[in-house]
Amino acid sequence: MRQAAGADRGRLVASLGRLMVATARAARSTHPLRVAIDGSDAAGKTTPAEEIAASIGSERPVIRASIDGFHHPADVRRRRGPMPAEGYYRDSFDIDAVVRSLLDPLGPGGDRRYRAATFDYRTEAPLDLPWRIAPDDAVLLFDLPGQEIYRAQVHPYAWADVVVDNEDVSRPYPLKWPTSRGDGRDGREPPH
Repeated sequence: MRQAAGADRGRLVASLGRLMVATARAARSTHPLRVAIDGSDAAGKTTPAEEIAASIGSERPVIRASIDGFHHPADVRRRRGPMPAEGYYRDSFDIDAVVRSLLDPLGPGGDRRYRAATFDYRTEAPLDLPWRIAPDDAVLLFDLPGQEIYRAQVHPYAWADVVVDNEDVSRPYPLKWPTSRGDGRDGREPPH
């Protein structure tokens, strides 16, 4: 049974990858297709993002980024004390850096100069990564924190072309799909 579930998941991930490549081709956009992988903390957002990246990497350049590359330094993260929930929810991530370094440059009207991370929380050091230029046919796969407060600040429906929900790790599911296909859907209903 477990093997069958893994095979189903593999087919689903491959299907999502194919749909993303087809969407990117059809859009003929001047900016990368931006995909948000959303879900609860520890839901396993990195795994489907890596699997989707592997499934499309031979057809499109892939930019992988994670919210984990945009932490605040420890003094900011822990300013409310060493373990308070409010501090974790409000102070963990540098949302301004996410927008400035990744989302705005890769969005409509952006110059495609991006940095996929700005801070390494494991070493507590800022990252001075070089600015890169994204090809206009690239696909950004960005996994987000699952907390509602960050969804309000980095609203995936506002910036992402595709939102994949990973609440159920066995079945990542597209929640938003571009409307540029001209099929009359509102963008929140995935293709069938």
